[in-house]
Amino acid sequence: MDQLCEVCGLVVWRMQAALAAERERQAGTLAEIEKDEAGGKMKATALKKRKMQYEEALTSALEAVIPLLEKNATIIQSACRSNVVLGSHAEARATGLAIASSAFRPKQEWDGWSAGCKKLVAKVARNFLSDKQDDLMAAVLKGGGAALTCQKLIPRCLASRSTLLLGPKYKDGESSLVALEMLAADVGYVPGGAQRKAAALEAARMADYAELDRIDEAQRLTREWDKYEAQYRHLYGEDWLPPKEERDDYEAVMMAAYGDRWIPRWPQDDGVEKDEV
Repeated sequence: MDQLCEVCGLVVWRMQAALAAERERQAGTLAEIEKDEAGGKMKATALKKRKMQYEEALTSALEAVIPLLEKNATIIQSACRSNVVLGSHAEARATGLAIASSAFRPKQEWDGWSAGCKKLVAKVARNFLSDKQDDLMAAVLKGGGAALTCQKLIPRCLASRSTLLLGPKYKDGESSLVALEMLAADVGYVPGGAQRKAAALEAARMADYAELDRIDEAQRLTREWDKYEAQYRHLYGEDWLPPKEERDDYEAVMMAAYGDRWIPRWPQDDGVEKDEV
């Protein structure tokens, strides 16, 4: 039962990643659907058809990946890998699970055990997918993750067991492709893991470019203001404040860059304007 539970968790995780990738590809379609819903200009029948096409694309993506999962190298290597610490010792003591082994690994290894392990994982995955394909599809499409999905599909399958091989960073409702793929590289059992981790980091960095640009501009502007303010306070004293219009412009740039994290540089209720230059 533990073997089946672990395979279920790995299968659901890879299905989540496939679904997240397809959602990224269909992001433009979803945005158009939401725009049409808000605008109310498209006929109900046409809008319903577009929604169905979107859902069909997601379903087709999962249908395409399921036949590949029983021989998926990530799933097989994760269940049979050795010398990898899974989670923390405290977590292991709390759940009663082993620190560095899955249910597929023997207590004592022998020459050739790995080949047998890989065959067993493939067999368990094949039988599981054959029995539960429709249930898996429905659960993952609804946002289900490894813990809850496997608990529902397999009797006595604990969440701690189904997510054991995914490591402590796994989140049941994770929908970000970058986060799901980074999980694989962090745990360390993906072929070419270093390259995939680098690719995931690059994807995350590109996604944050706009924010980084705003922060760079905010930091540059702050350095200029530091010089500007120092000069005038040297002339007019420490109570000198810049003109309100200039202060508002500066604060607007900072709010755009840092959002709610930004603490105003000057008092917001300064009452009567100070002498301005």
